[in-house]
Amino acid sequence: MVDYKKLLASALTELCEAQELLVKKTVPGTDLPRFRRFVFAQKKDELVYWPAVFKDGMVASSYFSCEGKYVYASAGPVAEYILDLTGLQPRLVLRALRRIQAAAAWCVARTEGRKRAAEEILRQQKRFLDILEAEEALAAIK
Repeated sequence: MVDYKKLLASALTELCEAQELLVKKTVPGTDLPRFRRFVFAQKKDELVYWPAVFKDGMVASSYFSCEGKYVYASAGPVAEYILDLTGLQPRLVLRALRRIQAAAAWCVARTEGRKRAAEEILRQQKRFLDILEAEEALAAIK
């Protein structure tokens, strides 16, 4: 028998790790992306989604929202809540798993984009640094 909770908890842990890499500071600094909302499971008015959005509009990427209750990126309780919402139906559990994996892939892609942006900034700054060094050499000759 497949252990649904273990599968979901593992995927949620991977998402948390990807999210932690995404929010790390880059040198030079780059802006965080605008977070996309991923709904993992839904049953009538009950939802499990990431990232959590607080009442004041703040996005908390290290939190999951479970029916309006914020649970710190702790995979176990979130996985249990997802299983409660899906009723252990394999189709719904698989859909939740795929959505969690999509959120993790989104984080990885945005992390790579931030790295590329930082590299581009450094590349552009190098050109100006070379010019300043040349100016300094000319000033030393005079």
